Amino acid sequence: MGYDVALMATVTLPEDAVARWKKHVVSTSAYADWPEALASPDPQPLGKKTSPKVGALLDALRKRNEKAGAAIAVREAGGTIEIAAVLSDDPFTLLGAWLAAALRDASRFGGRGRVDFVGFLTCEVAFSFDVEPEKSAPREIDEAEVEKLEKTPQFAWLTRAMDGAREPLPAFKWPKKVAAAKKAPPAAPASGATSAFGAVLSGEIRFPKKGDCLKWARAKVAPADFADWPEVFQGAKAPATAPNELGFQLQDYAEPPLAFFFVQAPAGRAWTKGALRADALSHWGARVAAAFRAAAAHGGEGKLRMLSPSEAPRRGFIVDVKPGAATVREAMAADWDEAAKDPIHAEATRQFASALA
Repeated sequence: MGYDVALMATVTLPEDAVARWKKHVVSTSAYADWPEALASPDPQPLGKKTSPKVGALLDALRKRNEKAGAAIAVREAGGTIEIAAVLSDDPFTLLGAWLAAALRDASRFGGRGRVDFVGFLTCEVAFSFDVEPEKSAPREIDEAEVEKLEKTPQFAWLTRAMDGAREPLPAFKWPKKVAAAKKAPPAAPASGATSAFGAVLSGEIRFPKKGDCLKWARAKVAPADFADWPEVFQGAKAPATAPNELGFQLQDYAEPPLAFFFVQAPAGRAWTKGALRADALSHWGARVAAAFRAAAAHGGEGKLRMLSPSEAPRRGFIVDVKPGAATVREAMAADWDEAAKDPIHAEATRQFASALA
């Protein structure tokens, strides 16, 4: 690339979530909206073929500070992590995309903050993103915004450090919120896209008593009973159906059957696995998700996954069910990591993913 890149970041997480975030495995392919500078990231900062954990990335960044002439600082205090670093060609290529993904993923653990990547004394790279739940898309910033960032204490520290000064990192101060001066390059559909896609289906609910399971299995439910659906499921016109009837109907949607829904009342348990083609996701996905959401009113607890089997772009939805509350959300990188360890989802992928090719 031929230029240096300044990274300035502040992320604050709940103190009890920092350790879990550091153990989180980072995947750059979880996002499809990278700016051009990171559009095709294939970093291997630790010399390994597997994706690193957040903690390993921070350690790798700290080690680079030991090299002569490096301007890198990572400060942790309570639940706040602050990073100021100038990354030259190789470190930016190796670390940039994974650091950005790790900071974006902090929102999965309750983190909030701000991250800026700007060309150091150039304007070759200039993008910023907020760390907030579901709102971490990078946006390009213009020269005027870069000039504001160059007046901050953290950027001034980087300038002095590049000249050889060794002094503590000052308190961070930020200019007013960065405006979206230029639109980011068009991106491939990410998990939040509204169009339908083929998904591997898996999930399980457990009830405290078999009587609760029976009541749920016999009570009719429809997607229209819930209002806060992602757009891909909005407008799904489906009749009210009891979960113990849904299983038979779901098996009939494709020949041979591609999806199953089983209620095991004596065990206080229900589970599903299969594949939903793109033309079936809006209808059948909404119906299965509605059944899972209804379980919360009967003390049910569990999770439903609808995840694309392909690596890029990853797209999917999760229904989290807890007694008294059930939510549907876009799937994040950690959900694929968790699904890979789940025996029901692994079996569903082996049996049915080929039907989505």
